[in-house]
Amino acid sequence: TDDAGLKIIGLKNGDGSEAMLAQLATDAAGKVLGFSGAYGPLARGGNIGTRIFGGRMGTFDNTTQQTFHVVLTTAQHFDAVRLIFANGTTSAATVGVAKVSPLSDLSTAANQNNSGGTWTSVTFAGGSATGTIPAAGGASFRRSFLLSDWISVSSLDRVDGGTFPAIAVRAYISTSGTIGVFGNGTDTFTNWATNPSGRVHIMRNQAGDKVTAPGGFSSTTNTSQSPIVGIQYAARGRVITVMGIGDSITEGRGTYKGEGFGMPACAAISDINGVAVEWANCGWSGADQSQIMGFGVDALQYFAPDILVLPNGSPNVSSAPITTSGITSSRQMLYRLLAECQIKGVRPLIWTWLPTNDTVKAWNSSDSLRRAWNDDTRRLATQRGLLVLDADAILAGVDNGSGQIQMLAGSNSDGIHPNDTGNALLAAEFKKAFSILSQ
Repeated sequence: TDDAGLKIIGLKNGDGSEAMLAQLATDAAGKVLGFSGAYGPLARGGNIGTRIFGGRMGTFDNTTQQTFHVVLTTAQHFDAVRLIFANGTTSAATVGVAKVSPLSDLSTAANQNNSGGTWTSVTFAGGSATGTIPAAGGASFRRSFLLSDWISVSSLDRVDGGTFPAIAVRAYISTSGTIGVFGNGTDTFTNWATNPSGRVHIMRNQAGDKVTAPGGFSSTTNTSQSPIVGIQYAARGRVITVMGIGDSITEGRGTYKGEGFGMPACAAISDINGVAVEWANCGWSGADQSQIMGFGVDALQYFAPDILVLPNGSPNVSSAPITTSGITSSRQMLYRLLAECQIKGVRPLIWTWLPTNDTVKAWNSSDSLRRAWNDDTRRLATQRGLLVLDADAILAGVDNGSGQIQMLAGSNSDGIHPNDTGNALLAAEFKKAFSILSQ
Protein backbone atom coordinates (compact mmCIF):
# COMPACT_ATOMS: atom_id res chain seq x y z
CA THR A 1 0.00 0.00 0.00
CA ASP A 2 0.97 3.62 -0.23
CA ASP A 3 1.64 5.75 2.84
CA ALA A 4 -2.08 6.36 3.34
CA GLY A 5 -2.79 2.65 3.14
CA LEU A 6 -5.20 3.14 0.27
CA LYS A 7 -3.71 1.72 -2.91
CA ILE A 8 -1.77 -1.30 -4.09
CA ILE A 9 1.33 0.31 -5.56
CA GLY A 10 2.38 -0.94 -8.98
CA LEU A 11 -0.86 -2.81 -9.67
CA LYS A 12 -3.01 -1.41 -12.44
CA ASN A 13 -6.52 -1.81 -13.67
CA GLY A 14 -7.11 -2.27 -17.38
CA ASP A 15 -7.65 1.47 -17.82
CA GLY A 16 -4.32 2.26 -16.14
CA SER A 17 -5.80 3.45 -12.85
CA GLU A 18 -4.40 2.22 -9.56
CA ALA A 19 -5.85 -1.02 -8.20
CA MET A 20 -7.63 -0.27 -4.93
CA LEU A 21 -7.70 -2.31 -1.74
CA ALA A 22 -11.35 -3.11 -2.35
CA GLN A 23 -10.16 -5.54 -4.99
CA LEU A 24 -8.18 -7.34 -2.29
CA ALA A 25 -10.88 -7.52 0.37
CA THR A 26 -10.78 -10.38 2.88
CA ASP A 27 -13.54 -12.62 4.16
CA ALA A 28 -14.35 -13.20 7.81
CA ALA A 29 -11.54 -15.72 8.09
CA GLY A 30 -9.03 -13.21 6.77
CA LYS A 31 -8.50 -14.98 3.44
CA VAL A 32 -7.45 -12.64 0.66
CA LEU A 33 -10.14 -12.77 -1.99
CA GLY A 34 -8.25 -10.86 -4.62
CA PHE A 35 -5.95 -13.78 -5.36
CA SER A 36 -7.05 -17.00 -6.99
CA GLY A 37 -7.02 -19.92 -4.58
CA ALA A 38 -6.10 -22.22 -7.46
CA TYR A 39 -2.45 -21.26 -6.97
CA GLY A 40 -2.34 -22.09 -3.28
CA PRO A 41 -1.97 -19.76 -0.28
CA LEU A 42 0.04 -16.59 -0.24
CA ALA A 43 3.78 -17.30 -0.26
CA ARG A 44 4.54 -17.37 3.46
CA GLY A 45 7.56 -19.57 2.86
CA GLY A 46 9.11 -22.41 4.80
CA ASN A 47 12.71 -23.14 5.68
CA ILE A 48 14.09 -24.19 2.27
CA GLY A 49 15.85 -21.46 0.35
CA THR A 50 16.98 -21.81 -3.28
CA ARG A 51 19.81 -19.64 -4.56
CA ILE A 52 20.51 -19.94 -8.29
CA PHE A 53 23.00 -17.43 -9.62
CA GLY A 54 21.94 -17.33 -13.27
CA GLY A 55 20.42 -19.24 -16.12
CA ARG A 56 22.33 -18.57 -19.35
CA MET A 57 24.05 -21.81 -20.27
CA GLY A 58 27.12 -22.44 -22.40
CA THR A 59 29.82 -25.03 -22.99
CA PHE A 60 33.26 -25.66 -21.54
CA ASP A 61 36.17 -27.70 -22.87
CA ASN A 62 36.75 -30.20 -20.07
CA THR A 63 39.13 -32.44 -22.04
CA THR A 64 41.55 -31.80 -19.20
CA GLN A 65 39.14 -32.57 -16.39
CA GLN A 66 38.65 -29.67 -14.01
CA THR A 67 37.77 -29.08 -10.40
CA PHE A 68 35.23 -26.25 -10.16
CA HIS A 69 35.16 -24.13 -7.02
CA VAL A 70 32.32 -21.77 -6.19
CA VAL A 71 31.84 -19.46 -3.21
CA LEU A 72 28.35 -18.13 -2.68
CA THR A 73 26.31 -16.47 0.03
CA THR A 74 22.80 -17.13 1.31
CA ALA A 75 20.05 -14.88 2.65
CA GLN A 76 19.63 -16.90 5.86
CA HIS A 77 21.75 -19.09 8.13
CA PHE A 78 21.50 -22.81 7.38
CA ASP A 79 22.11 -26.27 8.84
CA ALA A 80 21.98 -28.38 5.68
CA VAL A 81 22.57 -27.81 1.97
CA ARG A 82 22.25 -29.59 -1.32
CA LEU A 83 24.13 -28.63 -4.45
CA ILE A 84 22.56 -27.62 -7.75
CA PHE A 85 24.31 -28.46 -11.02
CA ALA A 86 22.90 -27.52 -14.44
CA ASN A 87 23.40 -28.65 -18.02
CA GLY A 88 22.20 -27.06 -21.25
CA THR A 89 23.70 -29.60 -23.67
CA THR A 90 22.51 -32.93 -25.08
CA SER A 91 25.28 -34.87 -23.31
CA ALA A 92 25.35 -35.90 -19.66
CA ALA A 93 28.34 -35.16 -17.41
CA THR A 94 29.64 -36.93 -14.32
CA VAL A 95 30.45 -35.35 -10.98
CA GLY A 96 33.33 -37.55 -9.83
CA VAL A 97 33.51 -36.18 -6.30
CA ALA A 98 32.18 -33.11 -4.49
CA LYS A 99 32.60 -31.46 -1.10
CA VAL A 100 31.39 -28.35 0.75
CA SER A 101 32.88 -26.11 3.42
CA PRO A 102 31.14 -23.24 5.27
CA LEU A 103 33.23 -20.06 5.37
CA SER A 104 33.60 -17.33 7.96
CA ASP A 105 36.30 -15.19 6.34
CA LEU A 106 36.33 -14.05 2.70
CA SER A 107 38.89 -11.30 3.18
CA THR A 108 41.59 -12.90 1.01
CA ALA A 109 41.65 -15.06 -2.11
CA ALA A 110 43.28 -17.86 -0.13
CA ASN A 111 40.54 -17.70 2.50
CA GLN A 112 37.95 -17.94 -0.27
CA ASN A 113 39.53 -21.24 -1.34
CA ASN A 114 39.61 -22.50 2.27
CA SER A 115 41.81 -25.33 1.06
CA GLY A 116 43.12 -25.97 4.55
CA GLY A 117 39.67 -25.90 6.14
CA THR A 118 37.17 -28.58 7.07
CA TRP A 119 35.34 -30.13 4.10
CA THR A 120 32.30 -32.41 4.12
CA SER A 121 31.71 -34.99 1.39
CA VAL A 122 28.64 -34.64 -0.82
CA THR A 123 26.60 -37.64 -1.96
CA PHE A 124 24.01 -38.18 -4.68
CA ALA A 125 20.94 -40.38 -5.19
CA GLY A 126 20.86 -41.62 -1.62
CA GLY A 127 24.54 -42.12 -0.89
CA SER A 128 26.58 -42.39 -4.09
CA ALA A 129 29.87 -40.48 -4.17
CA THR A 130 29.29 -39.65 -7.85
CA GLY A 131 26.41 -37.97 -9.64
CA THR A 132 25.23 -37.58 -13.23
CA ILE A 133 24.18 -34.17 -14.55
CA PRO A 134 21.56 -35.33 -17.07
CA ALA A 135 21.39 -34.19 -20.67
CA ALA A 136 19.00 -31.33 -21.37
CA GLY A 137 15.77 -31.67 -23.32
CA GLY A 138 17.34 -31.75 -26.77
CA ALA A 139 16.13 -28.42 -28.19
CA SER A 140 18.03 -25.19 -27.74
CA PHE A 141 17.41 -23.24 -24.53
CA ARG A 142 16.62 -26.35 -22.50
CA ARG A 143 18.24 -27.06 -19.17
CA SER A 144 18.44 -30.03 -16.82
CA PHE A 145 19.51 -30.08 -13.19
CA LEU A 146 21.22 -32.41 -10.76
CA LEU A 147 20.51 -31.97 -7.07
CA SER A 148 22.73 -33.69 -4.53
CA ASP A 149 21.54 -35.35 -1.33
CA TRP A 150 20.97 -33.09 1.65
CA ILE A 151 24.28 -32.65 3.47
CA SER A 152 24.38 -31.65 7.15
CA VAL A 153 26.63 -28.62 7.45
CA SER A 154 26.01 -25.45 9.44
CA SER A 155 26.78 -21.91 8.40
CA LEU A 156 29.26 -19.85 10.37
CA ASP A 157 29.13 -16.31 11.68
CA ARG A 158 31.31 -14.07 9.55
CA VAL A 159 34.50 -12.72 11.15
CA ASP A 160 35.48 -10.46 8.22
CA GLY A 161 32.75 -7.86 8.66
CA GLY A 162 30.41 -9.58 6.22
CA THR A 163 26.77 -10.25 7.03
CA PHE A 164 25.65 -13.12 4.85
CA PRO A 165 26.52 -16.78 5.48
CA ALA A 166 29.05 -18.10 2.97
CA ILE A 167 29.86 -21.56 1.70
CA ALA A 168 32.47 -23.01 -0.64
CA VAL A 169 31.31 -25.71 -3.05
CA ARG A 170 33.83 -27.81 -4.93
CA ALA A 171 33.26 -30.51 -7.57
CA TYR A 172 35.51 -32.52 -9.86
CA ILE A 173 33.88 -33.18 -13.23
CA SER A 174 35.37 -36.45 -14.45
CA THR A 175 33.82 -36.32 -17.94
CA SER A 176 36.47 -35.58 -20.56
CA GLY A 177 35.27 -33.42 -23.45
CA THR A 178 32.72 -30.64 -23.86
CA ILE A 179 30.40 -30.17 -20.91
CA GLY A 180 27.47 -27.86 -20.23
CA VAL A 181 28.05 -25.03 -17.77
CA PHE A 182 26.49 -21.81 -16.55
CA GLY A 183 27.93 -18.88 -18.51
CA ASN A 184 28.33 -18.57 -22.26
CA GLY A 185 32.06 -17.83 -22.17
CA THR A 186 31.57 -14.18 -23.13
CA ASP A 187 29.68 -12.72 -20.18
CA THR A 188 31.92 -11.76 -17.28
CA PHE A 189 30.89 -12.30 -13.66
CA THR A 190 34.22 -11.75 -11.92
CA ASN A 191 33.11 -8.42 -10.41
CA TRP A 192 30.67 -10.34 -8.19
CA ALA A 193 33.62 -11.10 -5.91
CA THR A 194 33.27 -7.54 -4.60
CA ASN A 195 29.54 -6.91 -5.07
CA PRO A 196 28.71 -4.09 -2.61
CA SER A 197 25.48 -5.82 -1.56
CA GLY A 198 27.57 -8.44 0.21
CA ARG A 199 25.93 -11.24 -1.82
CA VAL A 200 29.21 -12.25 -3.43
CA HIS A 201 29.56 -15.09 -5.93
CA ILE A 202 33.00 -16.39 -6.92
CA MET A 203 33.85 -19.03 -9.54
CA ARG A 204 37.23 -20.67 -10.08
CA ASN A 205 38.57 -23.85 -11.65
CA GLN A 206 41.79 -25.86 -11.71
CA ALA A 207 42.93 -28.96 -13.58
CA GLY A 208 42.75 -32.33 -11.85
CA ASP A 209 40.92 -33.70 -8.82
CA LYS A 210 41.37 -31.07 -6.13
CA VAL A 211 38.38 -32.28 -4.12
CA THR A 212 39.55 -35.59 -2.67
CA ALA A 213 42.48 -33.68 -1.15
CA PRO A 214 41.15 -30.09 -0.88
CA GLY A 215 44.54 -28.65 0.02
CA GLY A 216 45.65 -29.07 -3.58
CA PHE A 217 43.40 -26.33 -4.92
CA SER A 218 45.46 -23.16 -5.25
CA SER A 219 43.96 -21.11 -8.10
CA THR A 220 42.95 -17.58 -7.13
CA THR A 221 41.83 -16.60 -10.65
CA ASN A 222 38.14 -15.75 -10.78
CA THR A 223 36.32 -17.12 -13.82
CA SER A 224 32.84 -16.87 -15.34
CA GLN A 225 31.73 -20.45 -16.06
CA SER A 226 30.78 -23.39 -13.86
CA PRO A 227 28.44 -26.40 -13.84
CA ILE A 228 27.64 -25.47 -10.21
CA VAL A 229 24.77 -22.97 -10.44
CA GLY A 230 23.65 -22.72 -6.81
CA ILE A 231 22.44 -24.47 -3.69
CA GLN A 232 19.32 -25.21 -1.76
CA TYR A 233 19.62 -24.77 1.98
CA ALA A 234 17.65 -25.68 5.10
CA ALA A 235 17.39 -22.32 6.82
CA ARG A 236 17.27 -21.79 10.57
CA GLY A 237 14.47 -19.29 10.08
CA ARG A 238 11.76 -18.62 7.55
CA VAL A 239 12.82 -18.04 3.96
CA ILE A 240 10.83 -17.21 0.84
CA THR A 241 12.27 -18.19 -2.54
CA VAL A 242 11.43 -15.99 -5.52
CA MET A 243 12.34 -17.51 -8.90
CA GLY A 244 12.65 -15.46 -12.06
CA ILE A 245 11.90 -17.01 -15.47
CA GLY A 246 12.47 -15.03 -18.65
CA ASP A 247 15.06 -13.61 -21.05
CA SER A 248 18.02 -11.27 -20.50
CA ILE A 249 15.79 -8.68 -18.81
CA THR A 250 15.01 -11.17 -16.05
CA GLU A 251 18.61 -12.35 -16.05
CA GLY A 252 19.88 -8.79 -15.61
CA ARG A 253 22.35 -6.99 -17.86
CA GLY A 254 23.48 -4.13 -15.61
CA THR A 255 26.87 -3.57 -13.98
CA TYR A 256 26.57 -6.91 -12.20
CA LYS A 257 25.25 -9.38 -14.74
CA GLY A 258 22.72 -11.64 -13.08
CA GLU A 259 21.57 -9.05 -10.54
CA GLY A 260 18.81 -7.37 -12.56
CA PHE A 261 15.70 -6.19 -10.74
CA GLY A 262 15.05 -9.43 -8.88
CA MET A 263 17.99 -9.62 -6.51
CA PRO A 264 17.74 -6.01 -5.26
CA ALA A 265 13.96 -6.35 -4.82
CA CYS A 266 14.41 -9.47 -2.70
CA ALA A 267 17.26 -7.92 -0.72
CA ALA A 268 15.19 -4.82 0.08
CA ILE A 269 12.65 -6.82 2.10
CA SER A 270 14.89 -9.68 3.29
CA ASP A 271 15.80 -9.92 6.97
CA ILE A 272 18.49 -12.41 7.95
CA ASN A 273 17.17 -12.33 11.51
CA GLY A 274 13.51 -12.58 10.48
CA VAL A 275 12.01 -13.57 7.15
CA ALA A 276 14.70 -13.93 4.48
CA VAL A 277 13.89 -13.59 0.78
CA GLU A 278 16.09 -15.45 -1.70
CA TRP A 279 16.42 -14.91 -5.47
CA ALA A 280 16.71 -17.89 -7.84
CA ASN A 281 17.68 -16.47 -11.24
CA CYS A 282 16.62 -18.65 -14.18
CA GLY A 283 16.62 -15.91 -16.83
CA TRP A 284 18.32 -16.87 -20.11
CA SER A 285 19.57 -14.18 -22.45
CA GLY A 286 18.27 -14.49 -26.02
CA ALA A 287 15.32 -16.76 -25.24
CA ASP A 288 12.03 -16.17 -27.03
CA GLN A 289 8.56 -16.96 -25.73
CA SER A 290 8.47 -20.66 -26.67
CA GLN A 291 11.95 -21.18 -25.24
CA ILE A 292 11.04 -19.41 -21.99
CA MET A 293 8.01 -21.70 -21.76
CA GLY A 294 10.18 -24.79 -22.28
CA PHE A 295 12.91 -24.07 -19.76
CA GLY A 296 10.41 -22.55 -17.33
CA VAL A 297 8.48 -25.82 -17.23
CA ASP A 298 11.82 -27.66 -16.90
CA ALA A 299 12.76 -25.61 -13.83
CA LEU A 300 9.41 -26.23 -12.15
CA GLN A 301 9.97 -29.98 -12.42
CA TYR A 302 12.93 -29.60 -10.03
CA PHE A 303 11.95 -26.65 -7.84
CA ALA A 304 8.83 -25.28 -6.20
CA PRO A 305 9.58 -21.63 -5.42
CA ASP A 306 7.18 -19.68 -3.27
CA ILE A 307 6.81 -17.04 -6.00
CA LEU A 308 7.45 -17.35 -9.74
CA VAL A 309 8.16 -14.07 -11.55
CA LEU A 310 7.40 -14.33 -15.27
CA PRO A 311 6.95 -11.90 -18.16
CA ASN A 312 3.96 -11.99 -20.50
CA GLY A 313 6.25 -11.45 -23.51
CA SER A 314 9.77 -10.85 -24.74
CA PRO A 315 11.45 -8.51 -27.23
CA ASN A 316 12.98 -11.67 -28.72
CA VAL A 317 9.59 -12.42 -30.30
CA SER A 318 10.79 -11.01 -33.63
CA SER A 319 12.99 -8.39 -35.24
CA ALA A 320 10.18 -6.45 -36.92
CA PRO A 321 7.29 -6.19 -37.10
CA ILE A 322 5.47 -7.84 -34.19
CA THR A 323 2.90 -10.25 -35.61
CA THR A 324 -0.27 -11.86 -34.33
CA SER A 325 1.57 -15.19 -34.31
CA GLY A 326 4.14 -13.63 -31.99
CA ILE A 327 1.38 -12.57 -29.64
CA THR A 328 -0.10 -16.07 -29.84
CA SER A 329 3.24 -17.57 -28.77
CA SER A 330 3.35 -15.05 -25.89
CA ARG A 331 -0.12 -16.09 -24.77
CA GLN A 332 0.78 -19.78 -25.01
CA MET A 333 3.89 -19.21 -22.89
CA LEU A 334 2.00 -17.32 -20.21
CA TYR A 335 -0.89 -19.71 -19.85
CA ARG A 336 1.30 -22.82 -19.98
CA LEU A 337 3.46 -21.48 -17.17
CA LEU A 338 0.39 -20.41 -15.18
CA ALA A 339 -0.94 -23.95 -15.52
CA GLU A 340 2.35 -25.34 -14.22
CA CYS A 341 2.22 -22.91 -11.29
CA GLN A 342 -1.26 -24.20 -10.45
CA ILE A 343 -0.08 -27.81 -10.64
CA LYS A 344 2.88 -27.09 -8.36
CA GLY A 345 1.07 -24.74 -5.97
CA VAL A 346 3.41 -21.86 -6.86
CA ARG A 347 2.22 -18.26 -6.62
CA PRO A 348 2.80 -16.43 -9.96
CA LEU A 349 3.67 -12.76 -10.37
CA ILE A 350 3.25 -11.61 -13.98
CA TRP A 351 4.93 -8.51 -15.37
CA THR A 352 4.03 -6.75 -18.58
CA TRP A 353 6.22 -6.69 -21.68
CA LEU A 354 8.62 -3.74 -21.72
CA PRO A 355 8.98 -1.30 -24.64
CA THR A 356 12.01 -1.52 -26.92
CA ASN A 357 13.60 1.34 -28.83
CA ASP A 358 13.13 1.45 -32.60
CA THR A 359 16.91 1.54 -33.09
CA VAL A 360 16.98 -2.05 -31.82
CA LYS A 361 13.61 -3.40 -32.99
CA ALA A 362 11.78 -1.27 -35.57
CA TRP A 363 8.30 -2.37 -34.54
CA ASN A 364 6.71 1.02 -35.23
CA SER A 365 2.90 0.65 -35.61
CA SER A 366 3.02 -3.08 -34.82
CA ASP A 367 3.94 -2.10 -31.26
CA SER A 368 0.18 -1.67 -30.81
CA LEU A 369 -0.03 -5.49 -30.64
CA ARG A 370 2.35 -5.53 -27.69
CA ARG A 371 0.39 -2.82 -25.92
CA ALA A 372 -2.93 -4.58 -26.56
CA TRP A 373 -1.53 -7.84 -25.17
CA ASN A 374 -0.34 -5.94 -22.10
CA ASP A 375 -3.88 -4.57 -21.69
CA ASP A 376 -5.26 -8.11 -21.87
CA THR A 377 -2.73 -9.24 -19.26
CA ARG A 378 -3.57 -6.39 -16.90
CA ARG A 379 -7.18 -7.55 -16.92
CA LEU A 380 -6.07 -10.87 -15.43
CA ALA A 381 -5.70 -9.03 -12.13
CA THR A 382 -9.44 -8.57 -11.88
CA GLN A 383 -10.72 -11.43 -14.03
CA ARG A 384 -8.64 -14.21 -12.49
CA GLY A 385 -7.31 -12.74 -9.28
CA LEU A 386 -3.70 -12.81 -10.47
CA LEU A 387 -1.06 -10.34 -9.41
CA VAL A 388 0.14 -8.32 -12.40
CA LEU A 389 2.94 -5.78 -12.12
CA ASP A 390 2.80 -3.14 -14.85
CA ALA A 391 6.51 -3.01 -15.70
CA ASP A 392 5.62 -1.59 -19.11
CA ALA A 393 4.17 1.54 -17.53
CA ILE A 394 7.23 1.96 -15.28
CA LEU A 395 9.73 2.07 -18.16
CA ALA A 396 7.55 3.50 -20.94
CA GLY A 397 8.88 6.64 -22.60
CA VAL A 398 7.68 8.62 -25.62
CA ASP A 399 6.10 7.52 -28.89
CA ASN A 400 8.58 7.64 -31.79
CA GLY A 401 5.92 9.21 -34.01
CA SER A 402 5.24 5.95 -35.83
CA GLY A 403 3.38 4.22 -33.03
CA GLN A 404 6.30 2.63 -31.17
CA ILE A 405 6.80 3.46 -27.50
CA GLN A 406 10.44 3.95 -26.57
CA MET A 407 12.07 3.01 -23.29
CA LEU A 408 12.09 5.72 -20.64
CA ALA A 409 15.04 8.05 -21.15
CA GLY A 410 17.92 7.12 -18.85
CA SER A 411 16.51 3.69 -17.99
CA ASN A 412 18.66 1.84 -20.52
CA SER A 413 22.01 1.96 -22.25
CA ASP A 414 21.25 -0.04 -25.37
CA GLY A 415 17.55 0.51 -26.15
CA ILE A 416 16.40 -2.90 -24.93
CA HIS A 417 17.88 -3.84 -21.54
CA PRO A 418 17.23 -1.89 -18.34
CA ASN A 419 20.48 -0.49 -17.00
CA ASP A 420 21.18 -0.01 -13.30
CA THR A 421 18.73 2.93 -13.22
CA GLY A 422 16.01 1.00 -15.01
CA ASN A 423 16.51 -2.05 -12.83
CA ALA A 424 16.28 0.13 -9.73
CA LEU A 425 12.94 1.54 -10.92
CA LEU A 426 11.63 -1.96 -11.51
CA ALA A 427 13.05 -3.32 -8.24
CA ALA A 428 11.23 -0.65 -6.25
CA GLU A 429 7.89 -1.92 -7.55
CA PHE A 430 8.76 -5.62 -7.45
CA LYS A 431 9.73 -5.15 -3.82
CA LYS A 432 6.19 -4.01 -3.05
CA ALA A 433 4.67 -6.92 -4.97
CA PHE A 434 6.90 -9.43 -3.18
CA SER A 435 5.82 -7.89 0.12
CA ILE A 436 2.14 -8.35 -0.77
CA LEU A 437 2.69 -11.99 -1.71
CA SER A 438 4.77 -12.87 1.33
CA GLN A 439 2.70 -11.43 4.14
